[in-house]
Amino acid sequence: MQMSCLSKAVCLAHLYKASQCSTVLYFHTSCKAARQQLHAKCGFRYGGVMAYPPFSITLAGEPDMVCISNGITPFSITARVHDMAGNVVTAGVSTDSEQPLIATVNVTGIPNLPVGVPTPALPGHTQGAADITGIINITDIVLVAYPWVYNLSVTLTGFPQVPAAWKMVQVQNCTTGQVQQNAAICSTCPAATFPLNESCDACPAGATCFGGSHFIPSSQSWHSHPYSTNIVQCPNAKPCQGDRTTLLNCTESAGFCNMTAGMDTSQSESYMVRQCSPGHYGPLCSLCQTYDLPPGHSKYGRTGTLDCKPCRSAVAIVLAYIASTLLVVSWLLYTVHVTLNEICEDAEEGERPARVSELLKAVTLWLQYTSLLAGVNIPAPATLHWVFSAVNFAFSTVTSSSLSTDCLLSRPLNAALQRILIHLSVPVLVLAAMVLIQVVWWAITLSKVSLSSATWTQTMIPVPQTLRTWHGNIVELQRRLLVTLLSVLFFYYPSLLTTILSLFACHRIDPSSPTGTYPQFARATWAWGYWLPDMSIRCFVGWHLRLSLGLGVPLLLLGCVLIPALPCLLLLRHRRQLQSTAIKVRLDFIFCSYRSRFWSWESVILTQTLGLAAAQVFATALDAFFQLTIMLVILMISLILLAHYRPFEEKAAQITQQIAEA
Repeated sequence: MQMSCLSKAVCLAHLYKASQCSTVLYFHTSCKAARQQLHAKCGFRYGGVMAYPPFSITLAGEPDMVCISNGITPFSITARVHDMAGNVVTAGVSTDSEQPLIATVNVTGIPNLPVGVPTPALPGHTQGAADITGIINITDIVLVAYPWVYNLSVTLTGFPQVPAAWKMVQVQNCTTGQVQQNAAICSTCPAATFPLNESCDACPAGATCFGGSHFIPSSQSWHSHPYSTNIVQCPNAKPCQGDRTTLLNCTESAGFCNMTAGMDTSQSESYMVRQCSPGHYGPLCSLCQTYDLPPGHSKYGRTGTLDCKPCRSAVAIVLAYIASTLLVVSWLLYTVHVTLNEICEDAEEGERPARVSELLKAVTLWLQYTSLLAGVNIPAPATLHWVFSAVNFAFSTVTSSSLSTDCLLSRPLNAALQRILIHLSVPVLVLAAMVLIQVVWWAITLSKVSLSSATWTQTMIPVPQTLRTWHGNIVELQRRLLVTLLSVLFFYYPSLLTTILSLFACHRIDPSSPTGTYPQFARATWAWGYWLPDMSIRCFVGWHLRLSLGLGVPLLLLGCVLIPALPCLLLLRHRRQLQSTAIKVRLDFIFCSYRSRFWSWESVILTQTLGLAAAQVFATALDAFFQLTIMLVILMISLILLAHYRPFEEKAAQITQQIAEA
């Protein structure tokens, strides 16, 4: 038997009244009379099903959470209200005008909150209403608080007897790229600034800042740590042109790059390597990826000042070196041959003939200076670089600007040390080959002279008609060997100088006592700098100290003192007898091109070459244009001295020398 709507209402109202309305049942009904009776008796709203009054609040999700106090990032809390039987109380949200349950959020700090910090605040939304299913979503909650642990309480408005629900919130420190204002709000730094501590600092010189913590070195620049603010301009710009978009992704996306690898790492996925152009790594991107390469990666070798190029095939490199060596030996043999011929002609009385050796010397000097200028990283047209490469290929100790010996050798020794030993050994081997050729040719010529009374004047190397005795033959051999020695030394002198001076060439990267913002991130702080041939090596410590003292100092005395002074030393004792036939036969090739008062000018030319080589090696730390300016100043001074003193005896030789230097 069904009860009428009014009968239900009266029945329930009496029931609730008898129980003092303390354990009432919520009951939603479309019967308006029943709602009025129940509301009049007990003051309760109705639910969609029968339920007890609110008893507890349950929060969804984990009991604790983490947030950052930046004043703008919201979070939400979801709650449900249950009765004592565990049913969800819906609070009568339906098609009528009944009000839903309202939940409110408050924040309190836990004990031991530091003294003086701001009171935590909730400037965003703090209330939420239940929907038809009884779920209460409190959205857009914003917590502004000092980094600490706080408790958020969720209470039910109008039901003080219902216990609050609690959620623990850990307010974290500001993330990298943010600073804390008023000890509470984390704000992101704008563009052209960056933060790594507690303030937004101006973007470091040489870097590009995108706001937040993201700053990267500009193209052609480098730094020794992802957060180092000491941005260094690379001495050679080409190796420091890694993809800047990829580098920015390294700073923005966690795990995109290895951000902790050291500056010497060759790992392709590290931030430090991605600063560099392909094939380069290490300090100032100066090292070549030659050894320990992952599969599919090309091998690179050192081909110039802090520069690397892909390796060619071993066969091509060997053939190129053979061709270069044959070309050099042929050029030197011809130079020696012409010089010896002219010595014999000068020793004879008569008019002095035109000297081909002066032209050869001027051409060689031009090639040497071009080779030195090729070591400067100037942004020149491709055609000019082709000329530099061709000159280096034909007239350098090793064809370093076109092909690299790194590509041929394994790694028993440091790659830079291997290159230095090769550069030092090549002139010695060429000299030994030239001496052997001269001795063999002298012996063959001597045997022919002894077997025949005829004078061989049309041989490749002339034999003076006056040489008939064993003593005369020995003097002839000494003269040949001296001409050969000085020709090889003069030819290889720039290459030897750059190799010897490079033993002491060091470059400072970061200040030894870093100052400014965030000095703790600087990694390349060695006070004596880093060795230019291999910038993973600290200068004047460990094996580099032993190398520079044991090998470098003796070679420095040889290359910078003895060789420039050698022409002067050979002539000094005989300077008053330079016109005698005996001196002309032995030493005429050293001084015959110059006027008598400038008999030592050959030492001046060698000293000038020494200055150019020193500028090329030690001025690498400067901008390429400053380095080039220093070398041009040296050439200009030399040209002024040449034009002022006019040391050459022949006008044609004077003009040729000026053209070569100009």
